[in-house]
Amino acid sequence: MTPKSTTDRRFQLLNPTSKLSKNLEFLRQSEALTIPKDRDLWYRVLTFAESGEKPVADKYRNFDQLSRNESSGIDFRILVRRARTAFAIVAPHGGGIEPGTSEIADGIAALEETAAAKAWSYYAFEGVKSEGNAQLHITSTRFDEPMCLTVVGNSTVVITIHGEHSEEDGEGVFVGGRNTELGDRLSTALKSKGFVVKKHPDRRLQGLEPKNICNRGTAGAGVQLEMSQTIRREMFRSLSHGGRKHPTAKFRTFVAAIRTVLDDEPESNRLSVLTYR
Repeated sequence: MTPKSTTDRRFQLLNPTSKLSKNLEFLRQSEALTIPKDRDLWYRVLTFAESGEKPVADKYRNFDQLSRNESSGIDFRILVRRARTAFAIVAPHGGGIEPGTSEIADGIAALEETAAAKAWSYYAFEGVKSEGNAQLHITSTRFDEPMCLTVVGNSTVVITIHGEHSEEDGEGVFVGGRNTELGDRLSTALKSKGFVVKKHPDRRLQGLEPKNICNRGTAGAGVQLEMSQTIRREMFRSLSHGGRKHPTAKFRTFVAAIRTVLDDEPESNRLSVLTYR
């Protein structure tokens, strides 16, 4: 185990402007004292510490590790709906992992049953534990659940929906991914409906890595939407399992804004491998 003094120093070196002095007790009581070699994991520890939640790094490095220790149908479930392949709407941390994200992704992918011909492909990996769903989080650059890879591998552009936890980074929708042209159009549409739209202040959380699940469609460039906790709360009666069954007008406004852009997206843009900045 890493000595506490070393752990504290490394936190200060990685994020010298953070407010971790108020949260180090969380770290001393957690399993996060062994610093992960993967900087994505370490940043996740920092994020949870700064939000005041118990900090945990990803317990599982990939789906194979997770599936050996967790039970399908008891601890997690996978929802898949194959439809038009121009877009796949994906919630890799749905259910109780990042509450509200799978419902938002589902709303974007499918309008109503009467409009099934206009639906996009949909995938959600949901934590369904009574508690401790955060342990099922697999970071987006290593998310390799086989059915998800099949869906995104047969789709041109992938749009992922995530839940942002850290209050330090502010409220709003953080738009990322390598498909910056589509991201800009989505940002404009959301801003026109009154949503606060930003780029995440940490480049590592902007979805720019080619291995990020949002960039693994056939175009090699997708969009990542990180939803702040406040915005997600406003989209449902509550973020509890039961509350998420009752979307609000804000949910419907958000979904409609995204759908308007996707339905109008030219085929040539979907097929282009767009650069990122």
